[in-house]
Amino acid sequence: MRIVALMKVRKIEGKVGERMTGVSWRPGCPVGLKRLRLIRTSFWNFDPKRDKGSIVVHEDEAEAEEIVRVFRSLYRQKFKIRRMELIERYDGSDHASMNADNT
Repeated sequence: MRIVALMKVRKIEGKVGERMTGVSWRPGCPVGLKRLRLIRTSFWNFDPKRDKGSIVVHEDEAEAEEIVRVFRSLYRQKFKIRRMELIERYDGSDHASMNADNT
């Protein structure tokens, strides 16, 4: 049986864009929200159980499918990821995100 990660690539809009604005993205940032993509993917946590998470990437990376290939490969290998949450959960703090072992 082949193990496949469920994965969706979407434009940043609606509630996600609203949550990002003023926290991880601000007017004047070098890359506009319209050029970012939200990737939602399955991953294996440390239980090890299947979990779901999100990551934001530049549209060029999402469209090139390289990020998608990497996460599919990690999933097939059952590579463990503690958590994959958007940085807004940590009030935009890289340090808080890293301390939580967030991807």
